[in-house]
Amino acid sequence: MKESRRETLPPAESTDSVRVRLLLAVGEFMKSKSLKAALAVFFVCAFSFGASAEVRWIPANGQWCGKVCHDARREPVSSGQHAADKNSTEYFFVCSANMNGWRPGFNLRPRWDDACYVGYGGKEVAAKNYNCACE
Repeated sequence: MKESRRETLPPAESTDSVRVRLLLAVGEFMKSKSLKAALAVFFVCAFSFGASAEVRWIPANGQWCGKVCHDARREPVSSGQHAADKNSTEYFFVCSANMNGWRPGFNLRPRWDDACYVGYGGKEVAAKNYNCACE
C-alpha cells in the first residue's frame, strides 16, 4: 500500500499570535527587494489590530484566496487595496507558504491569483503550494 504524504498545516491561531508572527516577518521582507511583499505585510499589521475573528489557514490548491475563503464560508484576510489605478477594486489577500518555514505573503487578482508571493532569499517568489488566511 502506498503511503500518502500529507503536508502538515499550521494549527489555527488567535488573531494576536498571527499579528505577532507577521510583525516578526516584516524584518525578513525588508531584506527582500520586493516592495509589494513588504507593503502587503505592513498593511496587514497596520489595519488588522481591530480584528477579533479567529484566523484559519485553508489550503488554496492554486486558487484565488477570495474563492478559497468564501467556499469555506469565511472572509479572506485583506492587507489592503491594489492601487494599479484609481478604479481598482482588487485586494491583497494574506497567504502563507512553507519555504523552509511558514512565510506570509500575498495573493492578488487577476494576475497573481494562482500563487502566494513571499519574500525568500532576497527575492519575491511565487509559491504554488500555499494556504489562505480566512476569518
